[in-house]
Amino acid sequence: MIESKIGSKGEIFLLKKIREILDLVPSTPIIIEVVGNELRLRKKVTTLDLIENTPIKRRLTQKDLEKLDNKLLRI
Repeated sequence: MIESKIGSKGEIFLLKKIREILDLVPSTPIIIEVVGNELRLRKKVTTLDLIENTPIKRRLTQKDLEKLDNKLLRI
């Protein structure tokens, strides 16, 4: 568990170590969930993330990319 603070304008400050682990840089899209009395934060998965982290077995077509976009919209 890592302790942090809330800024005067409501900002949540994340330690550099956490930002590096999650690869969070300024303007990175994130998802925030409130579950009971917990706040859960995770990096939003983008089409580019999926492409960069998927082993290339074949060249992606426009149709493949559209399918990926549709899957992401359901997340």
